[in-house]
Amino acid sequence: MTKISDIQDRIDRLGQESSLSTEEANFIRGFWIQLNYSPQEQEEYSKLKERQDVLYANWLARRNGGMQDPRPMMMSTEEAEEWTMNIARSTQISHDIVMQRVIANHALRDQVWPELAPRVLRWRKLAEKPSEGLTGDEKRELETLENWFTKLQREALGEASKES
Repeated sequence: MTKISDIQDRIDRLGQESSLSTEEANFIRGFWIQLNYSPQEQEEYSKLKERQDVLYANWLARRNGGMQDPRPMMMSTEEAEEWTMNIARSTQISHDIVMQRVIANHALRDQVWPELAPRVLRWRKLAEKPSEGLTGDEKRELETLENWFTKLQREALGEASKES
């Protein structure tokens, strides 16, 4: 099979997405990207985001509270340095590490997509319900889906490490 045929085969398989709404397809793609974060990367990224939110809130408070003096509108040198380092590390995690993993895992994604898409949509439907509103069967189904996603995440993280 030539490279062109390989590409056409991949495009044909990905064309199965056409039955999904744009919102559903975007949600599933986002879910797939999240599966390519290791738990440690996700935790670090979340902590960096929380700290950025605090720095931004502090800056907004100074800006909104000190309109007479332009200095409160600026971040302190330490805050600006921390902001820059947080942005750099967040970018490194999300783009240089995770997105490279997503790219390395395109074959796995193509392989699991027919199963992944309906499972993600079902998981979202179940996860949106309050836990006390789930029946016993729905709770078991939710647990089964989450176990499948965990296994898939381990496979995605393992596949990417083989590519490196």
